[in-house]
Amino acid sequence: MGKRTGYGRRLAAAPLILCILLSGGCGRKEEAEQTEITLVHGFGGTLESYEMMQEIYDGFSEQNPDIRLNCMEYMNNQIAVKKANDMLAVGEMPDIVSTNSLSCYMDNAVKAGMALDLMPYIEEDAEWKAQIHPSVFETWQTGEGSLYTVPDALELSGYWYNKSYLEQAGIMDGEGGAGLPATWADFLGMADDLQNWIDETGQDISVFSIEKQQMTEYLFPARLAGDGAEGMASVMTPEKGISRAALEHTVADLRKLNAYSRQVENIESARQRFIEGKTVIYFNGVWESEALGQSAWSCSYGYACYPSVAGSSISYVSTPCGYVLAKQQDPKKEEACIRFLKYMLSDEVQRRIVSETGQAPCNPGVGEGGSAEKESLLEHAVKTVNGADRQIKMIASVWDYGDWEIIDRYLVQSLEDEEMFEKMADRLNAR
Repeated sequence: MGKRTGYGRRLAAAPLILCILLSGGCGRKEEAEQTEITLVHGFGGTLESYEMMQEIYDGFSEQNPDIRLNCMEYMNNQIAVKKANDMLAVGEMPDIVSTNSLSCYMDNAVKAGMALDLMPYIEEDAEWKAQIHPSVFETWQTGEGSLYTVPDALELSGYWYNKSYLEQAGIMDGEGGAGLPATWADFLGMADDLQNWIDETGQDISVFSIEKQQMTEYLFPARLAGDGAEGMASVMTPEKGISRAALEHTVADLRKLNAYSRQVENIESARQRFIEGKTVIYFNGVWESEALGQSAWSCSYGYACYPSVAGSSISYVSTPCGYVLAKQQDPKKEEACIRFLKYMLSDEVQRRIVSETGQAPCNPGVGEGGSAEKESLLEHAVKTVNGADRQIKMIASVWDYGDWEIIDRYLVQSLEDEEMFEKMADRLNAR
């Protein structure tokens, strides 16, 4: 046994027995000297991406044998954040919470005085600071100079489409490729043309498979922002008021789009239908390149920015709320949590996040590249997003949680029920 070698063969039996009695075994004594920290997370995306992130988390403990990282995993980020918020309500906080864009938890932890200000640690480590994208500081640093969150990836989003289907339906541009709509009126016209083509050919496919997440997190903000200056202001600065007219136009168009959709229960089902070639258009971020690159249809996939009423293109370029760390009584635990955050922003881990989960890196020194096939699809999507005329942030990063919750609760019902639309509009403007 390795421990006996360390003590030397001349070690007598009595001291060895004493070691066992006092420590429950010398091996256990070494375990007890580990600093334990807990991470709460609910990583979304595909099962493969989830498993890869778990491997990355496990790798932290392997590289830091003096630290044991205990993971509390939930089905998605909403459940994880709810559990963490419930703990805050009784004066408790996990060592690390991955909010995965839901900033309401960070706000609550800061208000409770339990969140750790990361800036002192960042300022004393120039190498680490260089691994954090400048937009993190622009988005999340407070007026007093504090920073309470750092993400491990940026959120870039437009929408995916199947070029082959658009071309077969005769939706072409002047150069013989798939023709993409510049306005929302054109987008609705494209949906109508696709549906007519599907009906004529009798194929078992649909224009869209839109479920709640696509509707509330992607389509709603993009359509609202595309309604002109008032719509853009409503998305980017909702605290100053949300335009009733832009809201009405948005819901009216989403109602029309929904008519071309085949119902699915969740985002996983929507993704799978697109991968199997049963849907023409899929609304989600560039990170889906990891899953879509494995599809037999991958060579037919293209990426596009959202249209607007006036014809300018819109995409999501957002620095989401990320990891939030707890203040610690124990300096060793605090140092262990900081080491975890540095690990997640390291060049090695960021390259894995890009190449194996298809996300855009937070570390500006890491490119958007992976294997040749995945790299091509991801880089195409990232280039498209970055080339948009206007860029907006994800709703969960900008909107107050109470307002976001109103959309989450009422929007889908509003597409079928005018009374629900009135409730949503009244509640948004009664804040």
